[in-house]
Amino acid sequence: MTVIESIIKKLLPTTTVSVGKIPNDTAATWLTWQMIITPLINPSAVLLMAIDDKQQLSYQQNLLFWQKIYPANISINIWPTQASTILNNLISATPQLIIFSLQNLPINLPNKSIWQNELITNVKINKNYLQKNFLNQIAQLGYERQTRVFAKGEYAKRGEIIDIFPINFTDPVRIIWKQNKIEEIFSFAILSQKHLANLTDINIVPKSLPPGTADINEYLPTNSLFLSSQTSSIPIQSTWKILFLNLASQDGIDTDFTEAPSFRYTPNELDNWLKNKTDWFFILTNKTENYFQQKISNLKIIEQPLVQSLVSQQLKLAILTERELPANNQTLTASLNKLKQNFKIDDYVVHIDHGVGKMTGIIKQNFDGTTRDFFVISYADRDRLYVPVEKADRLEKYIGLTRPTINRLSSSSWQQLKNKIKTDLLSSAREIIQTQAQRETGYTEPLLNNFPEEKSIIADFPYQDTIDQKKAWADIVNDLKNTKPMDRLICGDVGFGKTELAIRTAARIIFHGGQVALLCPTTILAQQHFDTFNNRLQKFGIQIDLLTRWQEKKKQTEIIENIKLGRTDIVIGTHRILSDDINFKNLQLLIIDEEQKFGVIHKEKLKKHRQLSHVLTLSATPIPRTLYFSVAGIKPVSLIQTPPPGRLPIISSIEPYDENKIKHALQTEFNRQGQTYYLYNKVETMASKVKQLAKLVPEAKIAFAHGQMPGKELSQIMHQFDEGKIDILVCSTIIENGLDLPNVNTLIVEQAANFGLAQLYQLRGRIGRGNRQAYAYFFYSSQKLSGLAAKRLSALQSAQALGSGLELARRDMEIRGIGNLLGKKQHGHIKAVGLNLYLRLLDQAVQEIKTGNTEPEENDIQIQLPLTYYIPESLISAPDERFDFYQKLSNCKTNEELLTLSKNFFSNKTLPMEYQNLLRVLHLKIICQQKGINSINVLNIKKSIATITIIFNKKITSEIINNIKKLNFPWTTNQQTLKIKISTVNNDWLEELIATIKKI
Repeated sequence: MTVIESIIKKLLPTTTVSVGKIPNDTAATWLTWQMIITPLINPSAVLLMAIDDKQQLSYQQNLLFWQKIYPANISINIWPTQASTILNNLISATPQLIIFSLQNLPINLPNKSIWQNELITNVKINKNYLQKNFLNQIAQLGYERQTRVFAKGEYAKRGEIIDIFPINFTDPVRIIWKQNKIEEIFSFAILSQKHLANLTDINIVPKSLPPGTADINEYLPTNSLFLSSQTSSIPIQSTWKILFLNLASQDGIDTDFTEAPSFRYTPNELDNWLKNKTDWFFILTNKTENYFQQKISNLKIIEQPLVQSLVSQQLKLAILTERELPANNQTLTASLNKLKQNFKIDDYVVHIDHGVGKMTGIIKQNFDGTTRDFFVISYADRDRLYVPVEKADRLEKYIGLTRPTINRLSSSSWQQLKNKIKTDLLSSAREIIQTQAQRETGYTEPLLNNFPEEKSIIADFPYQDTIDQKKAWADIVNDLKNTKPMDRLICGDVGFGKTELAIRTAARIIFHGGQVALLCPTTILAQQHFDTFNNRLQKFGIQIDLLTRWQEKKKQTEIIENIKLGRTDIVIGTHRILSDDINFKNLQLLIIDEEQKFGVIHKEKLKKHRQLSHVLTLSATPIPRTLYFSVAGIKPVSLIQTPPPGRLPIISSIEPYDENKIKHALQTEFNRQGQTYYLYNKVETMASKVKQLAKLVPEAKIAFAHGQMPGKELSQIMHQFDEGKIDILVCSTIIENGLDLPNVNTLIVEQAANFGLAQLYQLRGRIGRGNRQAYAYFFYSSQKLSGLAAKRLSALQSAQALGSGLELARRDMEIRGIGNLLGKKQHGHIKAVGLNLYLRLLDQAVQEIKTGNTEPEENDIQIQLPLTYYIPESLISAPDERFDFYQKLSNCKTNEELLTLSKNFFSNKTLPMEYQNLLRVLHLKIICQQKGINSINVLNIKKSIATITIIFNKKITSEIINNIKKLNFPWTTNQQTLKIKISTVNNDWLEELIATIKKI
């Protein structure tokens, strides 16, 4: 008997059942939803009681997830946000699930009869209704007149037409009068004004609830279902069906629910866990590779986010989130590899041998009865280059300038430019690798956890470590145990726990007698870090000082002396820490927060501290240089991509500037006693903007802050905002880094198109740090976006999922260009050849320095076969997708990698011969790379004997000749050329050719 069957069996003769072993909100909401869709219970209203606002939002998120898996015609509403809708549904007996919170119990409600008779405006087609009376009624209900309707609670009048957005509707409604009679009612789309659905009868409910003396029981039907973990929440009626969740009692029913084990860093264990679960039902909350589809037959993938997993042996049910699935260890590599692919028609591309051109398309060419696909690249002077698809790896997407210089095919300048860049790269890379080598040869004392205080500090952390946090901390601990200085990057979204790792690392250094410096890009961030570190570490006797330009000279002098004498354990500050007058007694750890915010001069000064000190770099959106050197193995990286439990994605809106929407956003946040950042980056007119906003929300307290203000004044304003004395802060980008204020959950950005992508992402990360749903509004001035601004905002809109910082860094490179990767000298080089080819040349330079061997140019292998091969449009119809897949195939380094890629992409499809031929040609190309072969040409294939001409990239060795002798084929050699003849009678000549080349 399942848990649901057991509950129903007990619940039908009685009214109350206790259910135990509910490990998380996912389990509680699963149980709730199963009770809703069970016909035997059939409740008219379901009440789910949350402990607080945070759990209330978590319940809502989970229930939306279950609604996608087990569809049911019932609305999910939150009290009091949707209070009018909830009461209207109760009056009309519309099925709904109501999520309450102990912090927001429904009290002092209007009397039910008053609600029905006085507080609901009914509108029907063909009803005689004076428009004047209707307008008076909706005004009494709290609806505000606007020139155009955008938000709930607004209405607009244009002659015989009234648009209104009822609180209880998902779309606005248009009511058309003819004289004093309602002729037509229909819902419409806000932006397009498109007609959506005809309506005959609607109820318009109050914008907000007027006070009264009733409680929720007056509205609830007798067959309500109540679920709660609290025994004393609201007055319980004897006719209700009641489930107490996670409570122990004698007649209680225990579930066998547990959270799934994590396989994030132990992917091999996943196979063992799946072995005996072939008949289970699996639900995954992210897109997965075909790996899971091969392992699991009963699989459903849901895009709706979910934080916690759920497993039941009894139900044979497993819901897995990204936290449980194996982490992609190649995330950084994949991030850069994405830049190499996904080029499309009219994109600029770089051919490694011919330079920058423009992708024109794919065409089919016929040769002697065979057909193949070719990429067509346009160059200067109307030159065209036809690139065989098996050579797609010779092409890279150009990333750099918006309009780069197009090369000529016949010019030698391209090769000269490549050679010059390679020479300069060798010099730049040598400097970086030598710095790394000095660190490798340096010695530091292994730092172990021998101090009970460290355990206390970790225990003081008020949240549970995420899986990625635990892994990152383990990485740091292992680094500190070594005798070589640590240089690690912690890459994770804002609010994902990077600062906590910095605190623990700093504590271990200090307990071993060292000093710590924390370098911040802004004085505000330095102040916040100072407060955070002090709150956590001061009680352990750790001396922490703040050093910024805000302080008086006397105070700075005192701190500098304390640093020199070793009295200061941790100094937190801006680039002031890098000044020549700062001398540490025993600096053992340098923490750098958002290194990309520092200029070239500051980075040069950091080099001297990097030599022998441990270095911990924190970043949400790492710069291209950091990405590359992490991939190249020069800098180890720890990724924190798992959001903290209960963290909700920020709901983002990107649209033209609209004062009515701004007013609505400000008023909504103010009404829930929250705070708002209003980003306005024009310092000279900030005071005027404050006056303008004060007219929109006159009851709110508004102030402004920017980096050009005197330090003390800015500090005072930020302190008042932190204490909740300011409701709306009009500010510049000074809020971009590090501010952690949980009551600030609305962000409005004016002129959003003027900001960089990574910057907008950082700004959005300043909100949503508490237990409330956060909202970000990005407004632009023109009615239509174009160019790079459109791409930036589009990328921001698509990256609403938690943990998107790394992907945004990649997209920022793609859109904005590459910035300063290795210094000013290299910046021009990147523009000339594009980021992708630049990284390829950089990789060659790094390998040359590491191995001491000159890296040869990559072979441009020529393969001439009398064979038809291409990807038919029946397999992949879209040209852009064929571009992408051709390049993925041609970049494979082994035949196993090639076949795996093909199998995963096409699963069990029957593959046409043209495509199979393509795979075999690419297999032959891989073998040629391994054997040092430059070209293969096959002639006379229609006769019984085929002549194969093979040209090597160097003189044929005696070893090759000995291998050829064993083949028993007719053959001749001349320096670098080998000719052999093979029989094509009763043979697959291509397979014979591949087998022959393998043996040479």
